[in-house]
Order: sequence, then C-alpha cells, then structure tokens
Amino acid sequence: MKKILIVLTTMLMCGCPDGGNHSSYTYTQVVFNQVCMSIRGVDRLQSEQISSIQITKEGDPAAAHTQLINPPEPVEPGKCIAGLNQFVFEPGSAYTVSVATQDKEYVSRFIVWKQNDDLMIKERD
Repeated sequence: MKKILIVLTTMLMCGCPDGGNHSSYTYTQVVFNQVCMSIRGVDRLQSEQISSIQITKEGDPAAAHTQLINPPEPVEPGKCIAGLNQFVFEPGSAYTVSVATQDKEYVSRFIVWKQNDDLMIKERD
C-alpha cells in the first residue's frame, strides 16, 4: 500500500508532459474577410519559431496543404500567422490547421461558411 501511495504522489507532483496538440492556446477568427489564427501567451512563446503550417479539409485528407516556413518565423502572440491568407477556405467545409514550431504543434479546428458576402467561422473541439 505504501508503494502505491508513493507512486501516486510522485505522479501527481510530476504532472503531465508538455507534448501533443495545444488547441487551447489558439484563437481563430475572421479579419478582413480572411481566416486568421493566432497563438496566445507571451512568455512561453518568446523563443518559438514556426516551421510549418498544415491545412486539412475534413473529408478530403488527400487535399492537405502543407507550407514549410523557411527560414522559420518567430511566433508573434496575438498576431495572425502569416501564410494562412494564401489559402482559399471553402464555405461549407470544416478544416484543421496545424502550426508546428520546433517544440510544439498548435491546432485549430473550425467550420467555414458565408453570411451574405462575409466569411464566418465557428471553432470546434
């Protein structure tokens, strides 16, 4: 019983590793009728640089669009990630956008539609 208690206490104190997708750090919106994804947080992003952006249209993974950023660009918290405005998001479609840095991957999932002539999005889990 003591061994189990020690193991559980150690696991709780160590916490979870900082890997995987970080969708809670992204914010996606429409700015000037273009999709804009930004990454929140200033302190932990100071040294991160974007190395690639991948855009996948749900239901059509063969149409995935990957853009390598060379040289890598620094993450600017709260600012739109450059390169997304070059992609045409089709209204009525769902997308997953992954932004990779040297350490992490930031993911946003959303649905695109048009209301009148304005592009609209709704973030998804």
